[in-house]
Amino acid sequence: MNRNTLIEYLKNVMYLEQTCYEEERVLNYLSNQKNAYYNPKLQKEEEENYIDSLWTIVGCELEDEFGLAVTAVTAVLAIIFWIIYFVKAHGTDNGTNDKYIYIIISICIIMFGILLVFSKANDKLKEQKQKNKRIRNNNEKIREKNKSFKNECTRIAKRLSMEYDYLEKQYNSTYDLLNSYYAKGIIYYKYRDIACVASILEYIESGRANDLPTAYNLLEQDIKYNNVITKLDIIIDKLNDISMNQYYLYDSISQANKNINTLNSNILSSAKRISSQLDRQNDNLESIRYVQAKDSRNLQLIKDLTFYNTFY
Repeated sequence: MNRNTLIEYLKNVMYLEQTCYEEERVLNYLSNQKNAYYNPKLQKEEEENYIDSLWTIVGCELEDEFGLAVTAVTAVLAIIFWIIYFVKAHGTDNGTNDKYIYIIISICIIMFGILLVFSKANDKLKEQKQKNKRIRNNNEKIREKNKSFKNECTRIAKRLSMEYDYLEKQYNSTYDLLNSYYAKGIIYYKYRDIACVASILEYIESGRANDLPTAYNLLEQDIKYNNVITKLDIIIDKLNDISMNQYYLYDSISQANKNINTLNSNILSSAKRISSQLDRQNDNLESIRYVQAKDSRNLQLIKDLTFYNTFY
């Protein structure tokens, strides 16, 4: 295989590696999005105030400041009048009948205190019932809103599922084609990834190497002296740092990331826009447009694959 044919082969492999990188990440994004839309966060309903009985509220009233104040004042006044009664009853003036009026007054004070507490508790009971009624009406609106929102989210999720299924078929096709290229045995198995292929292509295209063995040696030296990074997760984190020593890889990943963001945005916007017309819009999937844009290149890659059979 001459140098020009090798460069063409390596560029085809890089294109397939980049495409797999794009499609794999778009699929991950779609998977997360459709799961989120199938399980949307709904508006929480307001809890009603617990009402057991008037006696429960009376008990609560006796524990707050107003209830304690009424109880204290009532008790003090009742005790005072009971003391007056006992003084009158055991005093020297036993003939007077006005001593019983103090018992009546103390009983009236106690009854007044009880009525006051019950009146306050009854007002609070009415207030709570009215508030609960408002809460129930508001919760009914929330349930209707949640139902509508969930239906809309489900339509979007179904749309995203269609996009996912179609793009997954394309990814499997791209991945199989990439493996078919590697299966020719042109590139040693150790260097069959996007980072290594990018470096090998850069070495040969720049003239630093004229064949694969020389390119392999250069790559091993650069890896040894930390001049290049081959682990994809580190490359993604330090993408700007590799622009000098691994420009071909930097350019490929940067372009792929732009394509990923564009496709993700287009798919989600489309799903939200036409989810209500789901049954009539199956032929307008963004993933179909994406695949159609790559069809001519993919057909050429398949033809080229047959051509490389003459070398290996």
